[in-house]
Amino acid sequence: MVFAVLAGIFAARRVTRPLNALGAAADDMAEGNLDARAPESKLVEYELLAKQFNRMASHLASNIANLESDRAALKRLLVMRATNLKRR
Repeated sequence: MVFAVLAGIFAARRVTRPLNALGAAADDMAEGNLDARAPESKLVEYELLAKQFNRMASHLASNIANLESDRAALKRLLVMRATNLKRR
């Protein structure tokens, strides 16, 4: 009986640790850390979830970088147009 309880505790920790780490990575991303990634694990089910999370995080970071680049280009264009209007 004691062995079954200890085995259950071990199994629960083995599953919850990676999920807690994934939750921490999600919290970090929510706070603006776009470099946050889920750690790898030997649990097959978790590993698939972690890979999908990390792929999503990479796409999100890339999209935000593209938006910031586009915003900077638009700002330069507006400044150039405003300067041209002042010259007239």
